Amino acid sequence: MAVAGIDESNAPVSLFGLDNRNKRGMAIDLKHPDGRNILYKLVADADIFISNLPKKALERLKMDYDSLSSLNRRLIYAAASGYGNNGPHADKPGFDATAFWARSGLMSSLAPDEHHPPVPQPCAGIGDHTSGLALFGGIAMALYHREKTGNGQQVDVSLLGVGTWITSSGLQATLSLGWEKVSKVRKPRSESVNPLVNFYKTRDGKWLYLLFLPDDPYWGPLCEAAGRADLEHDERFDTRDHRLANNIELIKIIDEIFLERDLDQWAELLDGHGLIWTHVPMNFEEVVNDPQVHANDHIVERQHPSFGPAKIITSPIRLNKIVPPIRRFAPELGQNNEEVLLELGYTWEDIEKLKEGGVIL
Repeated sequence: MAVAGIDESNAPVSLFGLDNRNKRGMAIDLKHPDGRNILYKLVADADIFISNLPKKALERLKMDYDSLSSLNRRLIYAAASGYGNNGPHADKPGFDATAFWARSGLMSSLAPDEHHPPVPQPCAGIGDHTSGLALFGGIAMALYHREKTGNGQQVDVSLLGVGTWITSSGLQATLSLGWEKVSKVRKPRSESVNPLVNFYKTRDGKWLYLLFLPDDPYWGPLCEAAGRADLEHDERFDTRDHRLANNIELIKIIDEIFLERDLDQWAELLDGHGLIWTHVPMNFEEVVNDPQVHANDHIVERQHPSFGPAKIITSPIRLNKIVPPIRRFAPELGQNNEEVLLELGYTWEDIEKLKEGGVIL
C-alpha cells in the first residue's frame, strides 16, 4: 500500500494500521442480500454503527438510519461524511485534503497573504483524525442520552463541518468584522503584527516560537532574559501600542538577539524567566524522538505478530482508571470472517456457502 508516495508494504504499522488497531475485520459483499443479513445480525445487538459511506449509498444498501434503527431502537448510528447530508454537494466525494483542509479555508489561511499560493496538506489524515475525535464526542453524547431515555439516535459529523469549527476563530471574525480587517493580520514572519507572538531562529539553526498573550507582562522578563534591559523602556517599544507600531524594527532586533545563543541556552533563560514559548520541530523525526511525547505514552511499543517490536501512536485521550490497551494490530482483509460468523450462529457449512456465493472472502 502506498499513501502520498510512501511505500508501506513492509511497514509494521501502516496508515491503515494506525487507524484500525484493536478491531476485527470482515470482508462482506453488502450488495448481496445474504451479506446484508450478516450486517443486520451484527446491528441487532450492537451499541454503535459507524459508516463513512455517502447517504445515498447507505439508502441503496438499506443501511440508512431508518432501516437499522428498526432492528435496534437503542442503536447509535454515527455517519461521517465529506460535506454533510444536505445541500448541493451532499453526495460529492470528500477527503480530508479536500473537504476539510481546502474547503474550510484552512489551506489558504496558512499562506502569508492572498498573493501566495495555498499551503498543501503536509500529511494525510489531519482532517480524518480530527473529525474522528469530533464523531467520538457526538457518540458519547448520544450514549449518555440513551442512558437516560433508552433510545438511540443518529450522529452526523462532516469533514467540512469540523473544518469550519477548526477555523472558526477566523470565520467568526470575518462574520463579525469583515474579511478586509481580518486579512490585515496575515503577514509574513518579518512583518508580524505582534513581535511577541512570532517565531525566531537561534544560533544553531533551530527555531523557537514566542506566544506572549497578553504581551505586556512578558516584555520586561524577555528583555531581562536577553540581557537587553535597555529595550524595556525604549520609547519605541515601552508599550504594547508602541511595539505594534514599530513591529518590523523590533522583529529585526529580536532576530539579532536570538542568533546570539543556541536553542538549549535560550531554553534555560526563557524558562527561568517564566516566558511562554516552545521549540519548533522542523521534521517529524524530531517529534517522534521528543521525550515529552514518550513520557505521556503518545508513542508506545508493542509486539507485532510478524514484525516483532513495533512503535505506534496512541489515542490522545487519557483515563485515570481503565485505560483501553492496544490489544491487537489492524486485521488483514476479511481476517475475522469465520470467527465472527461462528459467534453469530453460522455453521461451517453456512460459511462455505457464503464463500462459494462470493458473499464473503
